[in-house]
Amino acid sequence: MAVYHNVSVPVPPEATVNRNGRVYLTTEKHYDKIHQYNTNKRIIIGWINSADHSTMNPNENYAARFPDQFSAASDRTLPDAVKRIGMFVFSLAVSSNIGLYQVLVDSCGPEYANFVMDFAMYSIQYKSNVAKDFEVLMKGQMLFSSKLHGDSWISEFFMRKIDADIIQTFKLKWLDVCKKKGMKNVWLCIDGSNNDTAAADSEMAEKGRAKSKKNSDIYAYMYAVSADDGTPVTFSVYRGSQVDSKGFQDVIACLSASGLAVEGVILDRGFCDKKTVKTIVDSGYKYVIMMKESMNGFKSMLQKHGQEIRNNGHYLSGPGMFSTVDKDKIFSDSDRDSYIALVYDAENAGERVKRFTKNVLDAMGKFREDIKTISEPKISTRISKYLNVDLEKKSISINEDQFQEELDKKGFSALACSEPFAAEEILALYDLRDASEKQFMILKSQLGYDTGRSHQDEGIESRHFIAFAAGIIRNELSKHCKQVHYELTRALKELNFLCISRLSDNRYMAVQNASTRQADLLKSVGLSESDLDYFARRESAKVNGEAYDQIAKLPEHKAEVGGDSATGNGKKHPGRPKGSKKTEEKSESWQEEKPKARRGRPPGSKNRPKEVIEAEKKEKEARKGKPGRPAGSKNKKAAVNAAQKRKDSKAQQSANN
Repeated sequence: MAVYHNVSVPVPPEATVNRNGRVYLTTEKHYDKIHQYNTNKRIIIGWINSADHSTMNPNENYAARFPDQFSAASDRTLPDAVKRIGMFVFSLAVSSNIGLYQVLVDSCGPEYANFVMDFAMYSIQYKSNVAKDFEVLMKGQMLFSSKLHGDSWISEFFMRKIDADIIQTFKLKWLDVCKKKGMKNVWLCIDGSNNDTAAADSEMAEKGRAKSKKNSDIYAYMYAVSADDGTPVTFSVYRGSQVDSKGFQDVIACLSASGLAVEGVILDRGFCDKKTVKTIVDSGYKYVIMMKESMNGFKSMLQKHGQEIRNNGHYLSGPGMFSTVDKDKIFSDSDRDSYIALVYDAENAGERVKRFTKNVLDAMGKFREDIKTISEPKISTRISKYLNVDLEKKSISINEDQFQEELDKKGFSALACSEPFAAEEILALYDLRDASEKQFMILKSQLGYDTGRSHQDEGIESRHFIAFAAGIIRNELSKHCKQVHYELTRALKELNFLCISRLSDNRYMAVQNASTRQADLLKSVGLSESDLDYFARRESAKVNGEAYDQIAKLPEHKAEVGGDSATGNGKKHPGRPKGSKKTEEKSESWQEEKPKARRGRPPGSKNRPKEVIEAEKKEKEARKGKPGRPAGSKNKKAAVNAAQKRKDSKAQQSANN
């Protein structure tokens, strides 16, 4: 008989429960001819699933006899037998510790903030932002939301629940958190990208320079990341046809309004245009910008110092790296000079020369083959300027001047800087741009935001709002994993091993199976394995319809002796409790009440007067041979009487025997 373990129904009043947990109905009396007595005919209708015997899992007999009750109950399935809680616990811990979760709650309310956290967990774990897969993949996970949302609810959320006011409020509040965390005088790495989109009702989706090289509509976005630790600071989403300087102006305006103390910005060559540089200078920020080869500053520095560096060299710390710094104009009509570092990488130059020469020679070889069958063979526009083609004579040769000019550029790069730094300092600052490169790599390949999946502007912005939050959480998780030498990719998989299990009364119990690495990771965020019981109790209250706080919180830890009361971690530390040794602050009265015990002979006991010593000797000799206690000692009368009574009692017992 099939039992419906995923359905829970009340035990009928007329039913009986035996000691083994079977629930049965008595239908009629039956006379047993062999044993000659009446017995009850019983039909089993289910099995008890609660400690108080109030609910049960029904079987087919129950479904046949109570169809209405069974039909209504079958829509209310039991909670998941096992729930994975690792991702929830660590996402809550890191987002609470840095203030992100509270910012989300303050910006868009608990309900929407909880879903943002749920979708961020989904993107981090499954490297996707596809809404239709959320319900399937997140089933069995502990969530911030009160229930698991489906595709239609999520689509409505992206389109209509998160507006521009919420996003702007979040940006400003997050910048305030960055300030309070002590983020000041930081260099920001600012970079931009674009995504293909099939959005039809979007003003942002326009033709532009798509990263995918496809002829499709795109929208653009820009992130500012702290060069120190890769923390995302702010972001902007804008039309695909706009130049990067437009998005850059939005980012700078947001930073200026927040009052965040920014030391300077580090930008790639895509941002090296007049509007961007003017915006940076007007904002009072320092800058380090990679220049394009076509710019005045690059050409001028190459002409003045290229041969000098190649022949004589200005050695840098890197292998085969040479550089010099000089003042020059970035643009020919610039109103001020910048400090430009011309850098020559000998190893890079050799590789680029080899690759460039191969491309030119391959194009020449292909032309000679094609001209035999095609009257006008096509040559790539990128290569054609380095070649002289004569279709009448069917000949092709290298354009020596253009070819040599291009060879002379190979291995050179130029960095514009606002400050009179040495070449080593400029290069070191530009190397910090690796933080933004990693963030964009994470955004596209690790969080799944390489394609726009919304058909309206609101959907595009709300998705990047969640992507930004997910990027912050993942960056924090990465830092904690490095701290305990735990590979992040492995950690994200193994977090699913942390789980809670449902008992017969629909209560959850934490499964204490954390590995050593997971225990260390828990410790790094201020938790311990025993804290999983706290999350099990919270989930039990949620699934059983009991009162619980919609805003998720970390368990409170009581400060212990030797613990850290400031953080509330309550961890014991070796050594004397802080502040317990106060020798300098002890008062004279304290010393009189509690004199400090000292080792050895009391002070001055060895240097007593001779008269005292002689008197003590005479008293000792006088006491010799005398019974009783020494003179002046405390003779206890009660003790003597008790001893006499014991002696009399023993004598009486001997006489009786």
